[in-house]
Amino acid sequence: MKRLAGFLALLTFAGCSLPSQQIQNSNTAPTTSTSKDEVLMTVGKEKVIKHADGSLKMSADVLAAMYQTNEVTADEIVKDKTVEVTGKIERIGKDIFNSMYSTFKTKSYSLPGVQCMFDESQKEAVMQMAPGQTKTIRGVCKGKTIGIILLRDSAIID
Repeated sequence: MKRLAGFLALLTFAGCSLPSQQIQNSNTAPTTSTSKDEVLMTVGKEKVIKHADGSLKMSADVLAAMYQTNEVTADEIVKDKTVEVTGKIERIGKDIFNSMYSTFKTKSYSLPGVQCMFDESQKEAVMQMAPGQTKTIRGVCKGKTIGIILLRDSAIID
């Protein structure tokens, strides 16, 4: 909890790399989206939701800003956890191992930001995606690797 409080204070001081946004933790903003979900933190008007199953839901901008502000604390909050990320698709492609991926466009991150890796079971859904579309993708966050925030075992939710 101390790490989360320190991270929230750091995000407030740094503005979370998003202009004129304030951070609040769930103790000061007890709004919930359902009785089983809780607001973990608020960044401006955007909320990070913790579902009853422990998975998290946030925008690609918030996830990128968390890692840009403090990678160690961001890892503590999201690494190896299932995360639903919503944002605009920037690119769809294959890596050097011929694995399918998509990246989200983010405001505060100079690299591709959030990259979602898909297995063959998602091929039809990935083929329907296009840059500029807003999508929600669920995957396991593996932290930041070579400057890219990586989600593995990804599935397109919406």
